[in-house]
Amino acid sequence: MKKQKNKNSQKNREAKKHKRAISRKAQLRSKTSVNLQAQHLFDSASARKLSEVVLEFAEPLIDAAEGTVDEEKAIRISITFWNASLLPKQKALEIIKPTLDDMAKGDQLFKSEFHNIFDMMYERKQNYFSTDNRFIVNYSLEENREGFYLQVASTPMKT
Repeated sequence: MKKQKNKNSQKNREAKKHKRAISRKAQLRSKTSVNLQAQHLFDSASARKLSEVVLEFAEPLIDAAEGTVDEEKAIRISITFWNASLLPKQKALEIIKPTLDDMAKGDQLFKSEFHNIFDMMYERKQNYFSTDNRFIVNYSLEENREGFYLQVASTPMKT
């Protein structure tokens, strides 16, 4: 039973990845800009809905999630990481430390893994989404047939 569930989870993740890849290819084909570098999916996010950008930002965590409960957690933590990544790294770590301490309950391995994930997501934000300085003020996340529907309220962050 467990093996069948794992197979089904794997098939669902692969189907979602395939669907996202097809969607990205269609987006790339539909753009007519001469400068291919400028039309990269991660660029100038203010022209795109922040909810789309955040879901793209969260992809590594969503892809690693097993099941919808974990996917929801991945999206929610990605939103926290997004906002924290708008700050200098040391300040961001200071801000998330109380939450981390509460979640870890003294588990050093958990803290270490959490820091590794934060580092990866912080670098992802700086490398691929650095031009998007919108701060997420509020959001709502709902599950539907296609996955999750994210609505985001944001405000520009002063540089």
